[in-house]
Amino acid sequence: MTDTVAPVRRSSAETLKSVAAGTGSVAVLAWRRAPFTTAVVAAMLALAFATGTLWSTVEARDWYPQVSYGVPALESGKWWTFLIGPFFALTPIFYLPMAGTFALFAGYTEARIGTRRTVAITVAAQLVTTLGAALLLLALRGTGWGWAEQLSLRTDVGFSAGALAAAAVVSATVRSPWRLRLRAVLCVYVGISILYVGTLADLEHLVAVSMALPLSRRLAGPHRSRAAGHPTPRE
Repeated sequence: MTDTVAPVRRSSAETLKSVAAGTGSVAVLAWRRAPFTTAVVAAMLALAFATGTLWSTVEARDWYPQVSYGVPALESGKWWTFLIGPFFALTPIFYLPMAGTFALFAGYTEARIGTRRTVAITVAAQLVTTLGAALLLLALRGTGWGWAEQLSLRTDVGFSAGALAAAAVVSATVRSPWRLRLRAVLCVYVGISILYVGTLADLEHLVAVSMALPLSRRLAGPHRSRAAGHPTPRE
């Protein structure tokens, strides 16, 4: 009996060591290839665990108005919400797509065009997009348009606008015909979302893609693809 249990224990310990070593290797590789993306995703998950929003909705928290951005935050002078809000998700289940899409889009962008350029694009796009959407709703709510009036009362959290802007920019580095396909997917997604769902997040996504796509070749810099589909040399 003892002889049987001992190998099982050794096998379990070896398995755990292998899993830990594999996880550590993946983490090190992710940090080397995309340190900014890795740090942001880690901060999202750590903050979600520390505040309890990983298992309960952030909107139910008393401090939600202090971290969510939108017209109400803009009017009350809570400018810091546009900086803190991106690290939260509205519901626990939203952490999976939010962290996942940020890891995919920002991570791929960082690997393609570099960390500094990715930081500038994602952070600037997130701030400009969320502030721009709030200012747009602020201007439209007095027109009698019910949709704009409703959204002007809502607030949002999440880093999805910055991630989508990164995806739009990195499309300029992809060879044809995948460049056109990626851009078509982005346009279809934001178009259908704003028409058939129409939340504040959908408006922010539309603004992000509409703003980033026309500037994608310029923002991608020397990493953009040429017309023939061959990438230029990296910096």
